[in-house]
Amino acid sequence: MSDNERQPPEGSASLVPGLEYHRAFISDAAERILLANIADIPANWWIHPVMRGVAAKRSSACFGFRYVASGRRLEPAVPFSDWLSRIADRAAIAANIPSASLNQVLVTRYPRGAGIGVHRDAPFFGDVVTSLSLCAPCRMIFRKDRVRFVLELAPRSLLVLRGEARLHWTHEIPRSSVRTDRLSITFRQVPP
Repeated sequence: MSDNERQPPEGSASLVPGLEYHRAFISDAAERILLANIADIPANWWIHPVMRGVAAKRSSACFGFRYVASGRRLEPAVPFSDWLSRIADRAAIAANIPSASLNQVLVTRYPRGAGIGVHRDAPFFGDVVTSLSLCAPCRMIFRKDRVRFVLELAPRSLLVLRGEARLHWTHEIPRSSVRTDRLSITFRQVPP
């Protein structure tokens, strides 16, 4: 670990302002129910995002709104089902925001060796982004200037990004940290 890399002590909030981490956000039983619901998502709803002309290994299903990277725009997507609304409500409570404000969901499948490159979520997704990790752990790296912060995301944990963490830090999941299939459910805000 370099001088510019920091790892939080166990139980600490974060060294990144605006980053919250809830380690055991849901139970094993709740995770099994979510996984069963995700397994029922029709095959034709899953897409492989195309970044810089290359299709990603990961695949995603969008609800509420779909982000179209080529035009950097949003278009309507499949409405939330009851199971997504219930977990969105729980994520909103954890983030201390109104439940109805989390109106865009991205369910992402990461097969072994599939990560996501350095990015910030698009600014029009509002002030708060939350993400629930399922199935397997991975490492998320946050960067700002010369500071690097590494967070191990445990299965069933919830990440909340707001303020500085949301707007000024980048984040990524290195491919090497996805050692077995994992899923995430990311909840975002699309302001009216």
